[in-house]
Amino acid sequence: MYCRRLTQLTMVISCVFCASHVVYASEKMVTCTSIQQKDLEALMYRAAQSKDMKTLKTSYQCYEKVEKKDPLLMLLIQAVIQENKGQYAQAQAHYKKVLKYAPSLYRVQYTLGSLLYADYKNKEAHQLFQNIRHNTKASDTYRKYAGDYLAAIDRREKFDMSFNANFVVNKNVNNASPIKTIENTGFVKNKDMLPQKAYGIAASFSIGKNTNIIDSHYIDVSNSGSGTIYFGDKKEFNEFNNRTNIGYRYQDRKKMISIAPFFTYQMYGNKSYAYLGGLRFQYKYTFNDKVRFSHVTEVSGTQYAEEKNRKSSTLLLSNSVIWYPTNSQYVTVGLSHTFSKSTIKHYGYNEHALSVGWGMTAGKGFHVDISARISGKKFKDKAWLGHIIKLNKIRSDRNYALDFTFYHKKLQWRGFIPKLNVELRKQVSNIPSMYSHAENHVYLSVDRDF
Repeated sequence: MYCRRLTQLTMVISCVFCASHVVYASEKMVTCTSIQQKDLEALMYRAAQSKDMKTLKTSYQCYEKVEKKDPLLMLLIQAVIQENKGQYAQAQAHYKKVLKYAPSLYRVQYTLGSLLYADYKNKEAHQLFQNIRHNTKASDTYRKYAGDYLAAIDRREKFDMSFNANFVVNKNVNNASPIKTIENTGFVKNKDMLPQKAYGIAASFSIGKNTNIIDSHYIDVSNSGSGTIYFGDKKEFNEFNNRTNIGYRYQDRKKMISIAPFFTYQMYGNKSYAYLGGLRFQYKYTFNDKVRFSHVTEVSGTQYAEEKNRKSSTLLLSNSVIWYPTNSQYVTVGLSHTFSKSTIKHYGYNEHALSVGWGMTAGKGFHVDISARISGKKFKDKAWLGHIIKLNKIRSDRNYALDFTFYHKKLQWRGFIPKLNVELRKQVSNIPSMYSHAENHVYLSVDRDF
């Protein structure tokens, strides 16, 4: 029966694009007594392909009275209606049933492929678009669009790489307070305990790949690093961090869930400083085209290279919302909470932070990003001076940060984009002679995405 119906449906599809056989009418023109079944099916097929729900609804009321309905056309109508209602999983299932009995319908292949692509089902979508590309009976337009989707899928699954570098002028490389005396201890700081100036080069990089395993399930692998090398006698402040993640991710058009173990290696002063291992959970949800939500939970443990008796565990909780008021602007608001415990109690702390951001692309490519952050950090025991003298206060800091980034997308050379950065930092501590300081940086960085 399906073979006979398939032949009938193919004939219907063919007549849709032949003007002498097409009966295409508005809602007022469709009457159940004046239209033949063949023409009605042609009308319904065309309405389904163009997503004309008004005509489809009216013509379907007539088609309900037909005794011998075309089963493939019914499947197609169900798929279109479900797609229109946002029932994408059910729509995909019905489009697949249509293609099971009519695999040559490249327009249905294209529609299904676009739905699968939106749900990050790259493997299935790739196969459908490949079929269209190699289908000599498909129109040039559909073959071109299929090629565009194939290129987009390749971009999704290729290695993502980025690089950033800038020259550094740091007037307080040791994050020291300019106050020369230390609280009420009677100690006067030597030169090394006051702010020191250093010049250097900072750089960061990242590389990662998302591999679609099946449906919307992925394996994520990524590595990122950052560091600063200082010149002259300031090499003791050289630093480097490297983080590797290998985990699982689920993603569709509405949400993303990822779980990834990670390992971080830290160097300071050209020596091993710390080793971190942990687990990161992330959840993202898209409410609509304008609003997205993100949550992160991260737990980690740290072992310090030289302080063998010092270990710490940290819990990070972070929530943020991004809002797109226009296609060229975004606004972000975030809250984060960090809870850290240490075997040496005065290193443990709780920190709570609020961050906001705004960005805009104007004109033909000028872009600006502005972000601000305020945080409060309280430690869990009285502070010490060099592990020798215990100060009579539990350290409590308040940090303020304000960042600006400006660049123009057309001002680039072979993908390298210069960006002007302005960073303002201030830390206010209840132990000001040791931990209160401020620093401002203005520098030009070079960024490149590969």
